[in-house]
Parts: sequence; C-alpha cells; structure tokens
Amino acid sequence: MGRRYRVVGCALLAMALGAGVAHAAQWDYVRKYTMPRHIKAIDFYDSKHGILVGNRAAVGRTADGGLTWITGGLNAALPPEKKNSTFLDVFTLDAQHAWIVGENAVLFETNDGGEVWTLVPTPARDVLNGVWFVDPDHGWIGGDGGLIFRTTDGGVTWEQLNTRMNNSVRGFFFTDTLNGSAVGDGGTILSTEDGGNRWRDMKSPSAMSLKTVQYIGDSGWVIGGNGAVVVSSDGGQTWEEGASNVPNSNGMPEPIWGMHFVDEQRGAASAEFGVVLLTTDGGRNWEPVDPRPTLNRLNDIEWLNSTTLLAVGEFGTIVRSTDSGATWDSVWSNPDLFSISFADANNGWAVGTGGTVLHTVDGGATWEREPIAVPFQLFGVSAVSASSAFIIGDNRTFFERTGGAWEPIQNPRSETGGEARIESDDGAELALATYAVDFAPSGKVGWTVGDLAKAIRTGDGGQHWASRTGNVQMATINTLYGVAAVDDDNVFAVGAAGTIVYSGDSGETWKEAAKPDDVYEELRAASFTPDMQHGWVVGYGGTILAWADGAFVKQTNAYSSDLYGVEAVSATEAWAAGAGGALLHTTDGGVTWLREKSPTGLAFRSIASNGAGVPHAVGQWGIVVAYQ
Repeated sequence: MGRRYRVVGCALLAMALGAGVAHAAQWDYVRKYTMPRHIKAIDFYDSKHGILVGNRAAVGRTADGGLTWITGGLNAALPPEKKNSTFLDVFTLDAQHAWIVGENAVLFETNDGGEVWTLVPTPARDVLNGVWFVDPDHGWIGGDGGLIFRTTDGGVTWEQLNTRMNNSVRGFFFTDTLNGSAVGDGGTILSTEDGGNRWRDMKSPSAMSLKTVQYIGDSGWVIGGNGAVVVSSDGGQTWEEGASNVPNSNGMPEPIWGMHFVDEQRGAASAEFGVVLLTTDGGRNWEPVDPRPTLNRLNDIEWLNSTTLLAVGEFGTIVRSTDSGATWDSVWSNPDLFSISFADANNGWAVGTGGTVLHTVDGGATWEREPIAVPFQLFGVSAVSASSAFIIGDNRTFFERTGGAWEPIQNPRSETGGEARIESDDGAELALATYAVDFAPSGKVGWTVGDLAKAIRTGDGGQHWASRTGNVQMATINTLYGVAAVDDDNVFAVGAAGTIVYSGDSGETWKEAAKPDDVYEELRAASFTPDMQHGWVVGYGGTILAWADGAFVKQTNAYSSDLYGVEAVSATEAWAAGAGGALLHTTDGGVTWLREKSPTGLAFRSIASNGAGVPHAVGQWGIVVAYQ
C-alpha cells in the first residue's frame, strides 16, 4: 500500500454530503477492461486491418496494425446457452468479409469489415474450432468429432463432409476451392484435391493435437501440443518432424498454440507461458526469444509485414515486435492488479501480472502503462514521492523508479565492482517471491516481506537494504503476505496460518502479536492510523481483526468472501476489499461493516486512498474503481 494518506474523521461522508455535492458517493469504474479476458485468435488481411476474438463472445478490430482496438459489433440476440460462448478462430478474407467460429457451434459473419456481425445458422451442434473461406461463397468449418462442413453459397446452406475419423478438427488451409488441408487431434493431417469430397490421411509423424497449418508454395508447416512441429517441402505429400526447442515444464515440452510464416524461411510461433519461437531455416529448427514478452499463454501470432509481429493470449495480452521478434512491447493486457499505492493527491502506481505497471498523475482519474523490463508477477508497490516508488514480485523481482524509469535493484557482481545495495544474513538477498513492500510516512524506512518470513529493511529511502529475516524467524517461519510500516520504528507483518508479527524497534526484535487463538486463516493485509492507536488486518474467509489496547480482536462481518486489502482512514473509518467485488466500509470503528454496492463481481486485490482522501480499489482484469 505504500505511503498512506489519511482523511480526518468521516471526511469521506462529508465530501459526499457537503455543500455543492449533488449525489451520494458511490464506487464506479475508473479503468475497465476492454479486451476479452482471453484472446484466442487473430487474423489480418493486410498490415493494418485485423480482427481478434476471445471468450465471452468478444470480438475486436484494428485499423492501425494492432496498436488500438475497437470492441463490439455483435448484433445477434444469442440464446442464453450461447451468450458466453468462447470464440476460437477468426478468418479475414478482405476489407469487408470475415468469419468467426467457437463454442456452442456459433458462426458469425461480417460484410462490412467488422462493424456488424450476423449469426449464421449451421447444422453443427458442438464446438467449432476452425474456419476458412477462399471467396465470399466457398468456405469450410470444422469442429469436434471430426466434423467438417462446406458451403458454396456464402453460408446459406451447409454440407457435411466425410472425413472418416473422429478426431477433432482444429485448423484449415485452402489455396482455392479444390485444394486444401485440415489438421486436428491425434496428429491428424488431411489433404483434399476436390474441395473436401474426399480426404487423404497424410501420415503425420506426430501423435499430438495439431492446432494450425500453413503453406507457402511447396513449403508447409503444422504445430501443436508438446512442442510439436512438422514440416513439408513437397506441398504436404510427406512430413517430417522439426526441432521446436520449446522450453519444458514439469518435464514436458510446452504446447505451441499459434504459428505464422512471413516467407518460406522465416516463421514465428507462440506457446505456453509467453514463449515465442523463431525460425530462419524453414521451420526445421526453432529458438525461443529471451526474454519472453510475457508469462501469459500466447494463443496466436501473426506477421503484419516483413518485420512486424503481433501475438495475443491470456489476460487480454497483446504484444508487438517491430524487429522480427527480437524485442517486444506490450500493447495491451487485462492483468490482475495486486497492489496500489499513492504518493500524494495526484501520483500513484498499480502493479499486477505480466510485469504490468500503471501510473496516474491525476489522482487516479486516468492510468497509463509504464514499461518495466520483467514479465513476472508484480505483487507489491509502495510510492515514496511523486517520482519515486518501489516494486517487488515473483522471481526475486525488485525495482525502483528513478529518473522516470524503472531500474532493478541488484548487487553488482564481483567482476563489475561497485557498492552492494542489499546486505543478507542468510545467503539470499530476496525471497523467491516477495509479496508486499511498504514505506513509513517519513519515506526513509521501508520493508519488503515474502516467502518463509523473508524480510529486508531500508533506513535511507531505499538506497540500501539489509535482511532482517533471521530476526523475524524468531517469531515465525510462515510466508508473509502483507506489511505495514506504521512509522520508522513500528512495523507489522501478516501471513499464512493467521500469522501476525510485530516489531517496535525497527526490526531488531520481533514477537507474535496478541490475537484470538482460533485465527488460523491466511491473513493478507494490514493498515494502521499514523498514531498506531487503530488498525485492521484482513484475510481469508472474511476475517477482520481490529487493533485495540495492544491486541487484535475479531470483528463481526456478515460476508465470508476472502479479503485481500484494507485501508485505515481514521479511528472510526476503514475500508476492506476482496473476492466477489466485496467493498466493505465501517464508520464506527468496525462495530459494523456494511457492504457497499460494487460495480463488479471480480475480485479486488488491494485498496488505498489518494492524497485527497478518495479510496481506489484494484483487482482482476485490470479494473480500477474509485469511491467518489
């Protein structure tokens, strides 16, 4: 939560009810997700114009090479069972014509470049995985159970084709109305020379689920599960395995989800955990890009021209490269946001999945993404000043903002020399995962906490850090998820198994804080008033503990949702936020907690007030809401 700015008494209610205010304060969106939660496929008909599709019947279109997207356009009144269908494939023929297929046998078409989409009836009853058209009249759709349907009149009628197999069909590639291929589960590669009346099994060297197929001249490529890559040099008559060199996870190669070649030698593929693969020898050998552009699954990838690539995937991820895949920039994501912190009335930051950093300079009214050189989960942020902040996260991520840019905090290696910035008492500078960072109001003393009670402290505004893990572990060895630096001397940390530990001497000694014996829930966050007379801790199962007379006591809460964030405003007022869009508010010191009307059912992960006393909550899908 970082430096927390407080309002006195019931200032929020006064703002809502005072002179000149015509309406009661309420929670509403500041930043709302605009992309599908999960993007499944993209297709471009030229270097500028493309369409993406995803879950919850979402579709977007771009006219600037994927830099900006417009969502919406479906005009069909879908039956209830189809309203939340995931779209799985999209095919763009030209500036006007495109088609979408997905779950519940849905097929949509557009004749105006994606402004309006119309539901097309088909004989299909199950999932449709792939679609291809060679002109506005001739097209094919395929799905589960080996089903392939063909139209020769623009979708007015459909004919089921006999594939003589039950493996699900995943993708198509047709060069004209007669010649084409289909791929699918069980290593299926089929070929037809008569539009699909007859299909030949092309004896694939892979038994994996194959996702997509492409040809350029006589060169052909197919990719799929377990890092499968198969290559043909004779127009698909014979196939051989290529070396994907895709990274392993738990001993198994990552699945490859998308592929596209820009010419007969250069291709790109997208895989699990943000892996991007490049080949320059016609697909026989592939090498992963390092660093990965994201850690989110990339479901599809597309060359827009000879140097520009676009990849899309989970959490609304869109990443773009303009140097043939060597480096990547994030265009968009709907990340889960885990932490928010304000330095003053105007400046604040929020952080989340996939290296997401959002920055506001207008008190949270608008947010802009800031670049940071890591794709990992960012769990905590603490704002120290209008230009200075600290970020921690997974894989020992530790960054500070200096000079308008985010730079890693790391000790110099012996060969480079220089001053060490982190002193360790246990051989490790940071926990593998660090979950929270917080600075005292002075801006000088700050703390990070994480796995196995790992804790480090700074006393000079973040220039140098020293481990206090050994001291903390005298009181607990549990993972710590939240920390509250009340002032330069007093600090609380909370974590697994109901852990609450406290130091009153700036971390030299620690002890377990007094609390009820039956508190075993995971505790996620703590917040205190500046005088340390009042504070709250929240956690799983709707747990709320109040600080009173040197001990924590349970407070009644009618809601059992997990709580992830808390903000102490004054002796009487506090906010809590959590799962299911829960936003809880007390104005009587916690005697009663009332659930405010929330604009969403998505989980909130953190809550903090700006310097003007306006609370902001952040959470899943990159949402930011404010009480105003």
